[in-house]
Amino acid sequence: MLGKLIKHEFKNTWMAMVLIYAITIFLGISGSIFFGILNSCDFLTEPWREFWNMAGFLGAVAALSALNMIVIIFLVVHYYRNLYSSQGYLSFTLPATATKVVSSRIIVSCIWILLFYVSVFISFTSAMLLMSQFPAFSDFCRAMREFFDELIKSSSSAIFIRNFTLAIFATMLSIIANLMQYFFCISIGQLWHKNKILGSVLCYLGTSIVLGVVIGFINFGSLLLTSFNGTESPNFFFYYMLKNALYSSVLILIFYFTSVFIANKKLNLD
Repeated sequence: MLGKLIKHEFKNTWMAMVLIYAITIFLGISGSIFFGILNSCDFLTEPWREFWNMAGFLGAVAALSALNMIVIIFLVVHYYRNLYSSQGYLSFTLPATATKVVSSRIIVSCIWILLFYVSVFISFTSAMLLMSQFPAFSDFCRAMREFFDELIKSSSSAIFIRNFTLAIFATMLSIIANLMQYFFCISIGQLWHKNKILGSVLCYLGTSIVLGVVIGFINFGSLLLTSFNGTESPNFFFYYMLKNALYSSVLILIFYFTSVFIANKKLNLD
């Protein structure tokens, strides 16, 4: 039954998400063409060229940030409406346990948010490939390639692959944990008899402060210890990312099981 619920969730959300992915990739392609043409124009003076380069860069960052927020808002609102609004009555009357109903929504949302960052990577890669075709950016692209070549040469291939793989894995877990924090707070808000949305917002603010302190202690504590020791371990990056991966994994488990528990034992759709 869980597979059917997941399939149904994909059918309900795929159109909006694919549209966002297409816009994200198009942004990278069109942006690279814009920068290429801009820096190939001879009639622009250097101050104006720098101004439009900075404006274009800030515009691209703002657009990607806006798309990221749109994805999060869409997934969070869909999760809330599908489970805890009037639609929730229909969702929880399906011939499936509350655990499977909630799990299907969480699984699909996590897949969508990860695919969004894949589309961001495709957008960035496409932009770099296109920009390398313009003479104005050939030196920049060559410098980027040399930087990554030196980064790989600075450590053994095995260590580089290990660190790179762990960094990708830790980043994915962090993205999922950040999204599931919203689901967790929505679930906590359902414990309020009135003003459930207010309860969810207050829960989010509170957990954000607490988690910010915890992650700050984990990250900056490690940096301080390294500074006091006066040496930098070649495995520092590996252990740094490993701790972040474990931290995100713990958060995901807490957020998931709390959301499932409330849906099973404390469900209140009044």
